[in-house]
Amino acid sequence: MNSIINRFISDEDLLKLEEDPYATSKDPIPLFSIKLELDDGSLEPQYSVDPVDLVSTIMKIFDLGIEKLQEIAQIEQKLMSHLFKKEAHNMNLKVTVRPRVEPVKEDPKDKSVLEDENLWLWEAYKTLRSELMNAIYPMDEFISCELLTKLK
Repeated sequence: MNSIINRFISDEDLLKLEEDPYATSKDPIPLFSIKLELDDGSLEPQYSVDPVDLVSTIMKIFDLGIEKLQEIAQIEQKLMSHLFKKEAHNMNLKVTVRPRVEPVKEDPKDKSVLEDENLWLWEAYKTLRSELMNAIYPMDEFISCELLTKLK
């Protein structure tokens, strides 16, 4: 079972950050925050953000980061422009692309089948998504727990 530790920034650390935004605290400030809220007139608690939406947002950020890597121009072009053709003036770095379907894995028995160079990114994406889904699973369990049911 996953063990979840909630850490919140103290008022003292918050004041330090307001004075100096680059000050470091003992515990890092979370990138995402989900609050358990009770709407007016409702006895049923809800999360401020749907946990599944949080996972999809993080995965979109992952994809956006990979896409932004593809927009980086090659430095050699700028420094040694006389060595490059004019037509190929804006060449970007050759970086990995996340495959949309599972890539082919290397077959040790068949030497003609080579491993896809983007397999590692597929695995990283799949692992990140799986770990995030495992992390939000206890949230559903918590909101439907017996104690909260008794409060309703």
